Formats: sequence, structure tokens, C-alpha cells
Amino acid sequence: LKINSNKNIKKTSFSLVWTIYRLFPILSWFPQYNWKKYLKDDIVAGVTVGVMLIAQGMAYAKLAGLSPEYGLYSSGLPLFIYPLFGTSRHLGIGPVALISLLVSQVTLSTNSAGHEYSHQEKISFALLIAFCVGIVQLLMAFLQIGFIINFISHPVIAGFTTAAAFVIILSQLQHILGYSVQKSHYPFLTLFSYVTNLHKFKWEPFSFGVINISFMQLIKHVNKKFKLEIPGPIVCVFMSILITQIFKLNRFGISIQNEIPKGFPRIRGPIFNEFSKVTPTILTI
Repeated sequence: LKINSNKNIKKTSFSLVWTIYRLFPILSWFPQYNWKKYLKDDIVAGVTVGVMLIAQGMAYAKLAGLSPEYGLYSSGLPLFIYPLFGTSRHLGIGPVALISLLVSQVTLSTNSAGHEYSHQEKISFALLIAFCVGIVQLLMAFLQIGFIINFISHPVIAGFTTAAAFVIILSQLQHILGYSVQKSHYPFLTLFSYVTNLHKFKWEPFSFGVINISFMQLIKHVNKKFKLEIPGPIVCVFMSILITQIFKLNRFGISIQNEIPKGFPRIRGPIFNEFSKVTPTILTI
């Protein structure tokens, strides 16, 4: 009986340790991390990604119909959580254009009565979507059903991402052309609205956008020709901010984000009493 009890204790302790290591992969790879070999390159990569996420996160938040600071929150916080639970060294964590576009289908829509949702309601919707997605992902992880993705063919995924890229381009045309139009769930109707309202075109934001895109393409060409590693997007972001502030380009119809609220918002869930007023509308979108 004593021998059996010792075996049970060892088996239980082994199972507990294995479960902890499985839940926290950082316990496996961090003690073996080669500081001399990887630390310098990881710091450069971290700084590069961090600088890009500032502008990128705010842009994705605007695409989702939220305030720019929410893009910063969703960009920075996952980077501190994923290393504890993640296993991929090549996976980018944070908001992406496709997810922002899906969220915008709720935050930028109106109900059947033509009511445009308030800023607080949009935040509640985004919080509720994030909460529901998190619950579903935890449930899928518990059931180990991630293998389902293997049954989705590559042409389906490629077609989906290509169509999403087209819709994202249409959603960003307003910033390049200098005017906005009524969005539609049908991309070709949105494109037709841009064409019919071409008389509202503003050359100032269009010129500024084309110059930035051309500058990034130029740096990309220089890097390829001379085998350099100039971070084009980062240089473009810094130069754009500098030029915008020096010459006050907002006077010429170029919209800028002046201030970002300091600190973090209070951690809370969706405001269900507000949400309950418009739940039937969301279900019919």
C-alpha cells in the first residue's frame, strides 16, 4: 500500500507539472534563451514593431469605428500576455485590418430607425464582441478543435483575404480623396458613391497620401538595390508627423489626431442596460 501511494503521488505531481508547463510554455523556452545571440536582434525587432504599432493601432481603431486610444490598448497589452501562453516566435499579436473591419460592421452601422449609435454604445459593442470571441476561443482550446482549419482549402482563404483587402481599400479611400460617402454592405455600391461624389475631391490630402506611399516604395526600392535595411514605414511615420506639425497641415484639410487621453480606462464589461435597447437591431445586421 505504501509503494502504491508513493507511485500515485509521483504520478499526480508529474501530471501537475506537465499541466503547468503546457499552460505556460514560457517556462520551457525562457531558461534556454540565448541572451548573447538573440537579445540585440530582439530589442531591435521590438522597438521597430512598437513604433509601427503606435500609428497602426490608431489607424485600426479608426477603421473599427472607435477612438484611436483603443487601438493602442489592443496593440500593447496582448504583447505582454502572449509570451506567457503562446508558442510561436513568428506570430504578430495585435489588431489587424480584417478584424477591425468586421467590428466596424456593428459600430459604424445604424439600426432600422436610422439611429446612429453613440460613442459609448460603440465601445460597449466592441467590448461585447471581444468578450464573446474570447469565450469561444477558450472553448475551442478546451475542446482541442483547432484542427478544423485544416479542412478549409487554400483557395477559400485566399479569396476571403483578397476580398477583405478590397473592402479595406474602399474604407480608406475617404482619407486619400478627402471626402466620405455613405457606406454600403455592397462594395461596388460604395465605389459607385465615391465616383458620383468626385466633385468633393480635395487635392491636399490626396497629394500628402500619394507622397507618403511613393516615399515608402522608394525606400523599398533602395533597400533592394543597395541591400540596405532602412525601415521605410517608420521613417515615413516620423517624417509625416514632423512635417504635419511644422507646417500645420490641418489648415489644408488634412485631418490629424491632436491628443490621446492619458492613462488607461477603467476595466469594465459592456454596458448591458444600453446594449439591451438595441440588441434586436444587432441581431438583424
